[in-house]
Amino acid sequence: MEVSAVRNAYAEKLEQIPDEYIQSFLYDYPLEEENLQKPFWGKLIRKRFDSNKRFGFDIGQMLNKPNCEESAAVVLENLDRVFLRTAQRKGEMFISCFSIVDFTENGLFHVHGNVGEDYTTLAKEEIDEQFKSNVKDALGGIINELEQKASPEAIPVYEATIMLMSKDRLIKKYYIHSVEKLDNVNGFIDMLKR
Repeated sequence: MEVSAVRNAYAEKLEQIPDEYIQSFLYDYPLEEENLQKPFWGKLIRKRFDSNKRFGFDIGQMLNKPNCEESAAVVLENLDRVFLRTAQRKGEMFISCFSIVDFTENGLFHVHGNVGEDYTTLAKEEIDEQFKSNVKDALGGIINELEQKASPEAIPVYEATIMLMSKDRLIKKYYIHSVEKLDNVNGFIDMLKR
């Protein structure tokens, strides 16, 4: 769906809303052409904009996006975010724990459990250019191993997920059944969990 089509359908409602905002909305809510007949969507965009809601930072939404067709090298070249998901035992239950390196926000974020919110509103650990460089170098060193030994699709039992996202929102996901069987991945995981 093009921003111009949404803007044409809801011209009055979307006055003074930047195209970039509408584009980010479409990333989380991929509208179909027939949905433009419903006034609900124009109202929702306006309401979210007026309440300063940001799109593209909801981990749950991002995890549901499909892998891109491009190679991992293409995603790494324009890397914007790295997500690491592991599980932590709490009594009888396991809770998903995320470490997110966001190059644009210059932060390392840690999220425990709740994936349905804007992670940038949580505590942020500032990162410098050296840390960013270390993450990219480490990924360059483990990407072949991930491509060969991890699954690009969700598997019934896995210990960790590494997801890469480029600035143009291309996504590569790697589901790791056993971290111990991947020689170089442990150090990378430790780097992000710091």
